[in-house]
Amino acid sequence: MREQFTFYRSYFDAIRRLKKAADRAAIYDAIADYALYGNATELSDAAGAIFDLIRPTLDAAKRKSDGAKSKTSGKDTGESPEKDMQDTDKIPARSAQDIDKIPARCAQGEIEDARNEKEKEKEKEYEKESYIKETLSIESVKKSAPRFTPPTMEEVAAYCSERGNSVDAERFCSFYQSNGWKVGKNPMKDWKAAVRTWEKRDAHSKNEDAFSAALRRELNHDAR
Repeated sequence: MREQFTFYRSYFDAIRRLKKAADRAAIYDAIADYALYGNATELSDAAGAIFDLIRPTLDAAKRKSDGAKSKTSGKDTGESPEKDMQDTDKIPARSAQDIDKIPARCAQGEIEDARNEKEKEKEKEYEKESYIKETLSIESVKKSAPRFTPPTMEEVAAYCSERGNSVDAERFCSFYQSNGWKVGKNPMKDWKAAVRTWEKRDAHSKNEDAFSAALRRELNHDAR
């Protein structure tokens, strides 16, 4: 049993990175119990990993203390107390360096889990923003697209007069009113384009009629 021991700052730096307060409290008790009384305590995985790397410094300190007592009492185990003291003096420094690395190793799983959760949250936010932007874009297109308004017969007649065609405005309006202003199966988007289509069809029909009339006249002339 010992009356005291050294608690290095590196112990504290490593232990305070444990997330659970219960683990932190347990490892403090375990260190004190082991250093003063030599008792080993059952710990959780994370706390146990830190304690396993702290233990060599506690053992080295105990050997150093025992060596000092042996020197003063004149007892020796075969090696000089000075050599044993030199060897044990090096151990805490090396172990302290290892302890500084403990949190990164023992808490790596917890850090990775936290990082993965953050990545998932970012991905969800990105998907939400993308959905909102896409929805707004679709709504913007819908609003910006001109809504079709059926023309009046006067508007059709005025447009036909402007183009100088012979499309019958009344027949045009009656035809499309009967089918719900559709071109084929699709809703009409531009009635002026439909007028131009009728214009071309009428011109083609007139050309065919003129050709037929000329052919009939020629046949009648030959028959005489």
